[in-house]
Amino acid sequence: MKNKKRDKDLLHRLSERVKELNCLYGLSRLCEDPETPLEKIFRGITDLLPASWQHHDIACARIFFEGKEYKTKNFKETRWRQSAAIKVFNINKGAVEVYYLKEAPRCFYGAFLKEEKLLIDSVGRQLGKIIERKNMEIVLKESKSQLERQKLSLEQKNLALREIIEQIEIDKNNIKENIMINLEETVYPILEKLRVKKEVRKYVDLLKYHLGALTSSFRAGAKKKNFRMTPREIEICNMIKANLGSKEIARFLNISLETVETHRRNIRKKLKLSNKKSNLASYLQQL
Repeated sequence: MKNKKRDKDLLHRLSERVKELNCLYGLSRLCEDPETPLEKIFRGITDLLPASWQHHDIACARIFFEGKEYKTKNFKETRWRQSAAIKVFNINKGAVEVYYLKEAPRCFYGAFLKEEKLLIDSVGRQLGKIIERKNMEIVLKESKSQLERQKLSLEQKNLALREIIEQIEIDKNNIKENIMINLEETVYPILEKLRVKKEVRKYVDLLKYHLGALTSSFRAGAKKKNFRMTPREIEICNMIKANLGSKEIARFLNISLETVETHRRNIRKKLKLSNKKSNLASYLQQL
């Protein structure tokens, strides 16, 4: 007789554990599809919960979450209640509740089994994790969407910048070409007539050189290569490039020959030509 009762109790407990496992399995099934909305999961859980309790025929369930509630059709609040918090990132956001519609035999937790308390706590925790995951997915999608928008915007800006740079290059070449055409057609013929006078020939050559260098000035190259030359040194460099000697540079700039030689030494030093036999004029013409 005792064996029969023991077997019956064991069978009953096993039956209850099967119901609890079915509940957790049903919860995992509801979450298989990551696109399943939370509302559908909540409604599915409320329908699963009553069947998992010992007195399922008098059980009903409800889920509260952020001011909304999801409940079974037979739901009714009574004094026979069991609940568990839904925590999202350790903050209470709602609750899972199971009610008995009428009084049931007393168990470990009033009308409820100890295992049922463990089950509802587990459901509450699982729902919290599901909500956390969904929130993270939303954040990740928004971040990805924002990154895609930023990437598209950057690509469009890069394209526009390339077009602007290309147009600037075209405009620069056109300006350079126009300057050269104007010099060749108007200025150079006049300079050639002046060159017949020997006393001004060198200065005409210098002026012609500088006019021709408008489109590729040594000043721009010196700045680009960071030679750190003074305006006077750049001026003397351009004269040296035009093959003027130190005496001619001194006379043209109205400075002493010693000053010109000092500038030449400083220029060679900045160009790292000190103690080298490199011809300064040839070197400058190659820059």
